[in-house]
Amino acid sequence: MPFVSNRNQLKIFRYPSTENRSLKAWNTADEHLLNWVGDMDINSRSFAIYNDRFGYLTCCINHYNPLIVLTYKSQEKSIVMNMNSNHLDLNENLFIDPLSPPPHSIDIG
Repeated sequence: MPFVSNRNQLKIFRYPSTENRSLKAWNTADEHLLNWVGDMDINSRSFAIYNDRFGYLTCCINHYNPLIVLTYKSQEKSIVMNMNSNHLDLNENLFIDPLSPPPHSIDIG
């Protein structure tokens, strides 16, 4: 089964919001990462996402139930806000801090 991403259907916002329209909630590295993962067979792999500042990667691959490593409370707020605004299921049990051991092995991080 090929990699599936819903990135073209998402509306992702920065938190806190800004009036500067040149600032996006994702960057080129996020796009490259999604393209790289798209070339892999990932259906039986587990993911960890680190430093997803506004929740773009989390929203794009949420159906794979990635483990989300949070370093700031604002990251959690952004992810929750963007997941809810895009009507995506959110499993907050997948949020961990960087000093906590992951609850399972990670294949792609």
